[in-house]
Amino acid sequence: MARIRVELIGFDGLDVRVRNLLRAGEDLSPAMRDIGEALVNSTRDCFRSQAAPDGSRWAPLSPTKLARKRRNRDKVLTERGYLRGSIAVGDVTRDSVEVGTGRVYGATHQFGARKGQCWRR
Repeated sequence: MARIRVELIGFDGLDVRVRNLLRAGEDLSPAMRDIGEALVNSTRDCFRSQAAPDGSRWAPLSPTKLARKRRNRDKVLTERGYLRGSIAVGDVTRDSVEVGTGRVYGATHQFGARKGQCWRR
């Protein structure tokens, strides 16, 4: 690991401010929380636009699904909005953030599944 040593002498408190700044850089949890919130907002935008972050449209509903769907027939991944509403920031640490849903079927929508397969934590 590379190291940098800075020694400030005679700058009336500047050394304290630099030390505080360096110490603050050791714990990035405030920045991680902000990143998590940005990811939640981006995901909600994707639900609204029915498109991935790169702009590619979500696959349309199959005719079978469309025939069974009673609400929000024009929206993919939305019947009552439970999945969209459950996307949230989870664990935040000094160097990571988790964003996701507690709904088991969220993993199926994100990663896919074979018939009969169920995602478990």
